[in-house]
Amino acid sequence: MALVLGGGCASREGQGRHQYPVPEMTIAISFDDGPSEKTEQLLAVLRENNVKATFFLVGQLVENNPEKTRLIFTEGHEIGNHSYGFEGLGKNGKAGEAAIRESLRATSAIIKETTGKEPVYFRAPNLDYSDTLTGVVKDMGMSLIGAGVSGRDWEADISTEEIISNILGAAKDGGIILLHERHSGDTERTIRAVPVIVHELRLRGYEIVSVGELAKKKGVSPEAGIRYDSIGNAMNGRADNTPPLKESYINQFLIGNVMSPGETGTPRFDILSRHFNVITAENAMKPSSLQREKGIFTFEQADRMVDAVLAQGLKVHGHTLAWHQQSPDWMNHEGISRSEAMENLSAHVKTVAAHFKGRVISWDVLNEAIIDNPPEPADWRASLRQSPWYKAIGPDYVEFVFKTAREADPGAKLYYNDYNLDNQNKALAVYNMVRELNEKNPDTGGRPLIDGVGMQGHYRLNTNTDNVRLSMERFISLGVELSITELDIQAGSDSRQTDRQLVEQGAVYAGLFSLFREYAAHIGRVSIWGLDDGSSWRSAASPCLFDRELKAKPAFYAVLNPVSFIAENSIKLIREAKQGEASYGTPVIGPNPDPLWNNVPALPVDQYLMAWQGASGTVKALWDEKNLYVLVQVHNAELNKASPNTYEQDSVEVFIDEDNQKTSFFRKDDGQYRVNFDNETSFNPPSAGTGFVSAAAVREKSYTVTMTIPFKTIVPAADSFIGFDVQINGASAQGIRQSVAVWNDTTGNSFQDTSGYGVLKLIKN
Repeated sequence: MALVLGGGCASREGQGRHQYPVPEMTIAISFDDGPSEKTEQLLAVLRENNVKATFFLVGQLVENNPEKTRLIFTEGHEIGNHSYGFEGLGKNGKAGEAAIRESLRATSAIIKETTGKEPVYFRAPNLDYSDTLTGVVKDMGMSLIGAGVSGRDWEADISTEEIISNILGAAKDGGIILLHERHSGDTERTIRAVPVIVHELRLRGYEIVSVGELAKKKGVSPEAGIRYDSIGNAMNGRADNTPPLKESYINQFLIGNVMSPGETGTPRFDILSRHFNVITAENAMKPSSLQREKGIFTFEQADRMVDAVLAQGLKVHGHTLAWHQQSPDWMNHEGISRSEAMENLSAHVKTVAAHFKGRVISWDVLNEAIIDNPPEPADWRASLRQSPWYKAIGPDYVEFVFKTAREADPGAKLYYNDYNLDNQNKALAVYNMVRELNEKNPDTGGRPLIDGVGMQGHYRLNTNTDNVRLSMERFISLGVELSITELDIQAGSDSRQTDRQLVEQGAVYAGLFSLFREYAAHIGRVSIWGLDDGSSWRSAASPCLFDRELKAKPAFYAVLNPVSFIAENSIKLIREAKQGEASYGTPVIGPNPDPLWNNVPALPVDQYLMAWQGASGTVKALWDEKNLYVLVQVHNAELNKASPNTYEQDSVEVFIDEDNQKTSFFRKDDGQYRVNFDNETSFNPPSAGTGFVSAAAVREKSYTVTMTIPFKTIVPAADSFIGFDVQINGASAQGIRQSVAVWNDTTGNSFQDTSGYGVLKLIKN
């Protein structure tokens, strides 16, 4: 897994000299299972980085290590109760109420005896909360703490880089980070990860605090017996007087949002209940949340959330039964046999779907199985992602998982769900897959095998709504239900939005909801992915309807009444392309960059197009009368080229539109140039490779590519402009493209459409 960056270097060098932005978000960090032999070393790292944390300590270890416990306390850290001795107190344990009560009492007593302060927070070992355990915690006046941001550092074979990636990939305002003092495997990997995590979070604008301090900053008084995976802003007594959003769509389609179990009984849940009528679990119903260990299903937190949602009169959509991400390694690991993989998939889908039968209206049965921009969309099997499920079972796993889900819950609607379905090649591959499987299985429980297609809808200000319309019409023509399942619109950066960006964002929401109203007869639901900007998985880009203080943004009113918003804000979105400069000069192309590059300005290639963030870098350009020269420096790459699809390998792509006409199709002056870290090349069109020269050099998880790209149709001159863009493809350790970073064009269509390219000015110094 590639290291996730939010800007800046992923090493400890120079951290003390870095000027961090003023914090606008807050996240808590916590450590379980101490005190341990690593306590003093961990404390030294926290001290060096000026971080206060919450330590959930084991009573028996506190008793054996009172000095280390006092040291944690005297250095200003918070201490929580983590049971007396790792007992099986939860749903999967055999301890009765009396044993549970004694374990927690003894732990709180020894902590108070050692530090003088009784803990007010409890976290269960393995996050295994039973009703009995929850009741005892409530009786003792403690709040239950979960973990919305987990490093998974308890896994024996996980690396430092993967721990960092897991934390940074899930970090959000109000989140609670879970790491460990003691674990199997490399016992110092977490300690090595902490400074990098702290540095990167601070670069993103986070303040890192203890759980108690997080609650104070959010204006929340944690309640006894309530679980918190994150702590959002309280309403601070302010009533939500905005009109209920769901009433605007009461006769058209369901309108939804996401939540976590920790939000039940909070002001955030009140807002969700007021404005939305269908809820999706953001993470609590994914495979890694429900069956972390084989055969051990942990439904308690998801059940608590589902029960609360249903009690409020809302509906629940299930997300997700099968996915190549957020699935435990044992379930579909590399090299697993076909029979074992099918058994694992079947057991999970049957158990989970049957458990929630009658309580969910629909399921995302399969998530994100099609590759990005498949070159041959007519062949949907060839367009399938080379995921562990595919490698173990083959393309028939798609039909298998839907049949299994239909058998387990005949009443629920079954969806295929994916992102970037406004890309017409990807939409066509999904269309062909659903059409063929439904024609083959026309009557499964009285209806076709696949009931609906979910278009995730992670969009940007420059999203082309005409492409959204085309895809919607394509799926509607299949006769299946359509839903917009994960809608958010990025507008802004570094957790800031200008007044213009707020209105532009509203205009895009208004345009989309006008489109959704037009096709309402075919739409089951439209779900926003995140209540507010602070809790969004894309928090830095402020993509939601409510801001970090839970105040309605212009986007809210755009959704509430699209027609009025457009009339009152008659604004044409200006797609302002980024502009960079190419200096004059002729470098030598080789594995070591020519010194001529040293004074050339670098452009950041760090806007991510996919859900997962990975490899990114910078690009520099030079030119002379014959060629354009490009230097791309990539960091945090997995350096994997296992996929036969060149675009799924760790590689860089340069796009050129020589006359800068920004057409929606390729012409003879346009070209796409791809080079992987091993200096293997591919071109679009193939003739673009004439005269092309490149070199690549690798250093650990970084690599550099230099290129000579001959001009084909123009005679370059100083102060002229060309269309230009750069893309960095990041592969996973399994050889699957899991991240795409770009300089300017965020449409994902650079391979066929030049209208979104940035602009490069050719200058002579």
